[in-house]
Amino acid sequence: MDVLPPGDIRNVMIALSNADQRLTDLFQYRFTVDGDLSGHVVGNLILTALSQLNESYVDAIDVLAKVLRIRGKVIPVTDKPLILKAEMEDGDIVTGESLIPLQKKADQTRFY
Repeated sequence: MDVLPPGDIRNVMIALSNADQRLTDLFQYRFTVDGDLSGHVVGNLILTALSQLNESYVDAIDVLAKVLRIRGKVIPVTDKPLILKAEMEDGDIVTGESLIPLQKKADQTRFY
């Protein structure tokens, strides 16, 4: 969906939340059903929707911060999706966080 990965932001916001436990449990709920929603977390879907409804991802975080009544302010490192790349000792470049461990070369990896 071309948005920042919402999981880390969601977890930080839940940790800082003053909301009712039932609401934070809802945000952490992972669907265990057959179909397209299987494995998705409710909070990630809500944060993604808010990022599409607002001017920016940072604005979406601010809206969700009010809903969750968080202490402090959550500021992402970037507001643009990033792609992790790793250069292996043999010179191979692997693109994509999920593909790097599949190379079985983790002890030979330099990230950038």
